[in-house]
Amino acid sequence: MKVRKGHRGRAIVSSALKGALVASAFGLASPIFAQSNAEGFVYGEAPAGSSVVLKNVDTGYSRTVTAGQSGDFRANSIPVGKYVVIVDGQEDQSFTVRIGQGTLVSLGGSNQSAVELGTTTVSAAAISPIDVSSSELAFNIDEAQLDALPLGRNITSVALLAPGTIQGDDGFGNLASFGGSTVAENQYFLNGFNISDLRTRLGPSNVPFEFFQDFQVKTGGYSAEFGRSTGGIVNAVSKRGTNEWEAGMSAFYQDDSWSETSPNVLDANGSSQYLYFNEADYRQETQANFYAGGPIIRDKLFIFALANLRNIQDNGVLKTGDYSQSFARGSRYGESHISSPFYAAKLDWAIAQGHNFEITYFKDESITSRYNYTFDLDVGVATDATGQLDFNSGGETQIYRYTGQITDAFTASALYGKGTDDTSVIPSNTDCPNVTEVQDGDDAVSRQKGCYVGSSTLDKDTREAYRLDFQYYLGDFGVFGSHSLRFGADREENESFSATALSGGSSYEVYLNQSAGSSVGGIQVNEPGDYVAIIDFSNNGTINETLSAYYVEDQWQITPRLSATIGFRQESFKLENTLGDTFLDLDGDIAPRLGLAFDVFGDGNTKVFASYGRYYIPTSTQVAVRNGTGEFYRTQVYDFEGYSADQTERPMTGDDLIGEAVTADGDVANTLQLVSGDVDPSYQDEIVVGFESTLPENIFGKKATGGIRYVYRELGQTLEDIAIDEGLNRTLAGRDDVNMQSCTFPNVRTAFACGFDFYFITNPGGDVTAYIPTDSATGNLDAYGDGPLVPVELSADALGYPEAERKYHAVELTYDKVWGTEWFIQASYTWSQSYGNYEGFVNSVVEQEDVAITQDFDQPGFTEGAYGWLSNDRRHKIKLSGAYKPTDEWQIGAFFQAYSGRPLSAYGFYPDASRPEYYYAQFSYYTNNEQFSEDGSSVLVPRGSAGRTDWVYKLDLSVTYTPNVFDNKLSVGVDVFNVFNSDASLEENETSETGSGASNANYRATASFQTPRYMRARLEYRF
Repeated sequence: MKVRKGHRGRAIVSSALKGALVASAFGLASPIFAQSNAEGFVYGEAPAGSSVVLKNVDTGYSRTVTAGQSGDFRANSIPVGKYVVIVDGQEDQSFTVRIGQGTLVSLGGSNQSAVELGTTTVSAAAISPIDVSSSELAFNIDEAQLDALPLGRNITSVALLAPGTIQGDDGFGNLASFGGSTVAENQYFLNGFNISDLRTRLGPSNVPFEFFQDFQVKTGGYSAEFGRSTGGIVNAVSKRGTNEWEAGMSAFYQDDSWSETSPNVLDANGSSQYLYFNEADYRQETQANFYAGGPIIRDKLFIFALANLRNIQDNGVLKTGDYSQSFARGSRYGESHISSPFYAAKLDWAIAQGHNFEITYFKDESITSRYNYTFDLDVGVATDATGQLDFNSGGETQIYRYTGQITDAFTASALYGKGTDDTSVIPSNTDCPNVTEVQDGDDAVSRQKGCYVGSSTLDKDTREAYRLDFQYYLGDFGVFGSHSLRFGADREENESFSATALSGGSSYEVYLNQSAGSSVGGIQVNEPGDYVAIIDFSNNGTINETLSAYYVEDQWQITPRLSATIGFRQESFKLENTLGDTFLDLDGDIAPRLGLAFDVFGDGNTKVFASYGRYYIPTSTQVAVRNGTGEFYRTQVYDFEGYSADQTERPMTGDDLIGEAVTADGDVANTLQLVSGDVDPSYQDEIVVGFESTLPENIFGKKATGGIRYVYRELGQTLEDIAIDEGLNRTLAGRDDVNMQSCTFPNVRTAFACGFDFYFITNPGGDVTAYIPTDSATGNLDAYGDGPLVPVELSADALGYPEAERKYHAVELTYDKVWGTEWFIQASYTWSQSYGNYEGFVNSVVEQEDVAITQDFDQPGFTEGAYGWLSNDRRHKIKLSGAYKPTDEWQIGAFFQAYSGRPLSAYGFYPDASRPEYYYAQFSYYTNNEQFSEDGSSVLVPRGSAGRTDWVYKLDLSVTYTPNVFDNKLSVGVDVFNVFNSDASLEENETSETGSGASNANYRATASFQTPRYMRARLEYRF
């Protein structure tokens, strides 16, 4: 790399590379191997035996190391910030340490007798941003760069700047998909502590931008210190106090009158009724921040505190409906008031030179109070209030962290953290049941009846995390190169409590005008008529999860130009049910991590690199909440005989029970009856090959780089729940020690298992060891026996499931022009393919959040036609972001995105009435929709082959004015998002048949448009 230090610049760097363990990267480009997930490190050359002091210019924190015989030095675990280097008492260069990055500081090696002092700044703007020894794909950006861009003020907006990321399905919230994975496969860290949702894995804690100092987004090739992710890593550090007291405030305001609305969607059955009514949407948001920080004891003890006050009003027609339309007509209007205050403090204590202790605390409790009104979609008017529903989220987080220099060569860090999250939902009226009316025919609609606003759920989670990290510089071994050994361990102890009670005691689905053979609540009816399905559900219990890992990694500088990272990570995952019994125990899984990087010309300006890694990922506590807390789930079908006259409009029924299905009886099941005896954890393999180089200044600008890389990811195996009934019937056929049963559901037959009796969590496509009950009197196998459990070996062929497959190929082109005095640009183009028979931990089409228990492998028939383009497949992705300062008072920022559409499928009923799949909802890839079938017969339409949603084009702009008259303390600005008000279809109804099995005229109706144009005003003042 070229360091601008007089005529010696290039020569010094060449010498420094010979002695360095790893190289550095700056600006928007990738960093190298991280010393830890909350700091950076510094390395380089100085006169042999000299004392090198690294001093933080803002806090006085310092670290002293001694240059070795060859002049090389390295200081690990350096807190993020601005530093100067002092050699033998003389101050020299200034530089910046970034999270996860190494900073190269060259002060003259052993072949130079004296240090040439100067005032050159070694920073992102002063050296080539090529990391000649890193094989990691990562993206760094700090607070100043983020403030220059028009972004949503959330972590996902940062992640979407990185190549290879894409906006996930909006049914899961505002989250990003990394490299073809689902939005539930990412990890988020703040100051070294995991702030990811532990129950569903969907997103991080709600921390505002104003608390962050530096971000790193890892999209691939990350080191052994990181795990439990097959998507990406978002790693951040918070602000901290300095030796100068500072304070300020900022405000952001978004008014509904400054916003557009999405188009309405008409019912496709030929009427003038609305299928989806968007013009009633309303949003207004106010956010105010107040912060202060400074020294409690100068150079010793510092504090930073922030209060973020957020108030949002978000109104619109609520989605209600059944699977026949997926996004059916609303008859309720919700007026949501969101109060989301955030309070945080950071305390830093410099115990002694090279030893630091920090405490981070934040509270992000939020309440969304939604007031429900009846709504007439035909005329678009909200009328009578029906009740209030309060949604809780967030909790409290505490992080305690020590970092210390034990010797010049040995550093250590230790972390303990605890976070809580309360996502309970509390309705104002618990007497009103959920009553939905479904009409089938030419005018297929569904409407909410009565006074229902929601059911009561108490969901509370707690995470406790422990972590130790060490790094030991072993030294230079001559022809064997230099080695730095990193090793550590971490452990999480997580707890999830869940209790659910349906409002009004039961939930009701009324089906009008049904034909013979229709599915009513998953139960077949034999006569035409009107029916009601009564659903009873409850659960109550506490789940415990333990995640532990250790890792070892050698950072090996083989030659001056060639470096390698060789390491592994061992993972263990354990879940316990509410009785304390082991639900899932996966131990001893080794994840290798290998990386190579080569400095092509030896000048730090061009590199080729490659990496291979295996990444294991646990499930979540949700899988055990659903299966290990005594869940009760029963559906009963009766004739429908009208509604009650009171406000509940509770359906009245006939006396005769037509059908019943009990899928969970309320008892906490023996875990042997839920999990296969030979199950293995989910993992993904990844290969990365890349090239990166500085670009000619006369064409691309100073300090510009370009690169190309190829990324391949392949899912090795996954955990999912499967029905094993048909596999049992095939395996046990002809045996005389089996008690057969007379099945009435899903169809009439004599069999050992009827189709919905046994679900096991396993690795699809493999053999299953299932523990089956016996009859205590005869010892025969009996599906509902009261005797001991005995193992039954079921082969993959008997079960009939394929292996779960997901493959991702991508080619990424990148261009980075780091910020000099006037402008910066970061651009990327990604061509990618994501295909297979399994999207991942969540299902975007039905927006199913149940990790490892999605519908994908519920029955063998659902895998027919399942191989194809997956929901997160976006063939083309273009991103361009940057900022320009035409004067010292004005600044303009822009972010442009364009990406191709999402693949679509045509879901319908499974056509064979003799199979259990037939009695599910529309989950198969068979359809009789008129767009695919001329005669109304069922045809197989493979996943992702039914077309794609629109291309999405989005331009966001910002303008900021910082008048000199206020000494640059005051800034005002405006951000405009989706400048051209593009209204591309992001999501379409993929359910191609109605509940009675007829062709659905509303198939491919737009269910979600891209966010329409809106504007945000902002103001900031620094005292």
